[in-house]
Amino acid sequence: MVTQSEDEELELSEDYSSVSRRSSGEEQEQGLLGGWKERDAEEQGKHTSPAKRRHWTWTAWASIAAAAVMAFVITTGFTLGLSRTAEQTSEESQVVHTNDYVLDSDWDFNAPSQRREYYWTVRDEIHNPDGIYRPMMLVNSQFPGPLVEVNEGDTIVVHVNNQAVNATSIHWHGIYQNGTPYMDGTVGITQCPIPSGAKFTYEFTVAGQSGTYWYHAHHGVQSSDGMHGPLVIHSRDEKKFQQMEYATDRVVLVSDHYHDLSSALLWQYLKP
Repeated sequence: MVTQSEDEELELSEDYSSVSRRSSGEEQEQGLLGGWKERDAEEQGKHTSPAKRRHWTWTAWASIAAAAVMAFVITTGFTLGLSRTAEQTSEESQVVHTNDYVLDSDWDFNAPSQRREYYWTVRDEIHNPDGIYRPMMLVNSQFPGPLVEVNEGDTIVVHVNNQAVNATSIHWHGIYQNGTPYMDGTVGITQCPIPSGAKFTYEFTVAGQSGTYWYHAHHGVQSSDGMHGPLVIHSRDEKKFQQMEYATDRVVLVSDHYHDLSSALLWQYLKP
């Protein structure tokens, strides 16, 4: 027999159990359906106001546009860099290869005496004339150096810009230099060397001599580092000396070439 108080306790117990079951069921539902609720939140985002959607759309397009502009700038800069490099390489190849020591067949041997100017830049460069790369000192990136071609009686003017690390000078081998001994280029005798980063202009008149000569660096033994080239002085009577016609007149410059630097060779030269 159950009393009223026991009935009340039983009802309270059943109510508590049902509440616990409902609470446990809700927790399970939250745990199991949490992913669905997140998706529901995303679905709710789709149904946001048009103003918010427009704001997000413009933000996305602005980000895409910024990325596109950045990619364009980077690509354009890279392309321009490549084109400049190609242009520079093309210019350098022209400087190196256009002067192949072929003399002008239409050269005017009877032209009035004149000033013939040349602009030279001396630099330290890595070059491989025989396939072996080595540091060299070159004039206008050429090995051998650029051709100097004048008539007897002309004035040679050579503007030298020394961008090499070491000082240097240029000796005009075989030229008398009557009246201009300070243009002979012999360091320590008639000239101080041209310092690194400095400029010097050689200017002298060729008189009373003609033929094929050469020039070379005359500071230490820098000539063996590549600083030398041909000097052609045409005689006024050169046509009379041409007993036979020929197709081309060209210079062939033969020189020693070492894989050691001139600074190392100098010690060998100074040995007894």
